[in-house]
Amino acid sequence: MEGRELPVGWATARLEEVTEILDSRRIPLNADERKVRTEGKEKDELFPYYGATGQVGWIDDFLFDEELILMGEDGVSFFDLLRHKAYLASGKFWVNNHAHVLRGIAGLADQSYLTSCLNQLDYTGFVTGSTRLKLTQAAMRGIPVPLAPLDEQRRIAAKLDTTLAAVEACRQRLDGMAAILKRFRQAVLAAATSGELTREWREERDISQEAWKSIKTKDAGKIQLGRQRSPKYHQGPTMRPYLRVQNVFEDRIDLDDVMEMDFSGADLEKYALHPGDILLKGTSKNYQGT
Repeated sequence: MEGRELPVGWATARLEEVTEILDSRRIPLNADERKVRTEGKEKDELFPYYGATGQVGWIDDFLFDEELILMGEDGVSFFDLLRHKAYLASGKFWVNNHAHVLRGIAGLADQSYLTSCLNQLDYTGFVTGSTRLKLTQAAMRGIPVPLAPLDEQRRIAAKLDTTLAAVEACRQRLDGMAAILKRFRQAVLAAATSGELTREWREERDISQEAWKSIKTKDAGKIQLGRQRSPKYHQGPTMRPYLRVQNVFEDRIDLDDVMEMDFSGADLEKYALHPGDILLKGTSKNYQGT
C-alpha cells in the first residue's frame, strides 16, 4: 500500500507472508467427468465444486474440509470494484485450477479480513492478459496486504459483514423495484379499462357501470395501432410530423428527432393525435404504458 500512511500498529505484508498457498492440492475436472461421477447420486452424497468466482457444480468427493479463501486465477473482473475476486468456502468441497486456494496463517491473519482486502485491491500490475485476465501464483504472492493487529482485523471483518449485508439487502430491494413498478402500471391500466379507476367519479355523477361500458364500446373504434413508415408516405404535398417508437418514453415525449410522412384526408383523420389520447409503445408481446 505504497503512498498510504497506515494507522499505528499496522504493517504491510506480502500475501505469501500471511497465508499458506494450497494450489498444489487443486484438481480440475471437466463437465463430462463430473457428470459421470455424479450421475444417479443423491444431493447429500455430493460436494460443492468451486471455480474462479464461486460454485460451478457438484462432485462425489472433496479435497478440502475447512474454511479457506478461494481467489480467482482467471476469468475474473479484476478491475471492477463491485465484483468479488475472492470468497470464503467452508466445509467439504473441491476446487478446480481456476481459483487459488489460501489459508490465513493462524494468529496472524483473519481470513474474512484478508478476503475483504483482496476484493478492494487495485490489481494493476498484478494481472496479465487482454481479453482474459490472469493472476499467476507468482504475482499473487507479492500482493501487498495492510495488516492490522489480529483483534482489529476481526472487528473490521465483523463490521464489514454487517454493513455489506445491509448493502446487499438494499440492492436486492432496488432490483425488485422494476417488477413492482411494472405490476403497478399494469394494475392502473386494468383499473382504468375496467372502470374501477373512475368508480367514485361516476358515482358522484350518477353514471352507471352499464352506461360507462356503453360509452367505452362506442369509442372502441377510435383505438388505432401505429403504422410503419410505408414508402408511399415518404414524400407528398402534405408532409406532417409523426411520432415513432423512438419518440415515446414512459415519462416523456421526445421531439428532438421527429420525422415526417405524407398524411391527408381519411388517413389524417384516422391517425391524428388529439389531447387526451393515450400512447402505448412496445412489441405485440410486451406493451408499456406511457
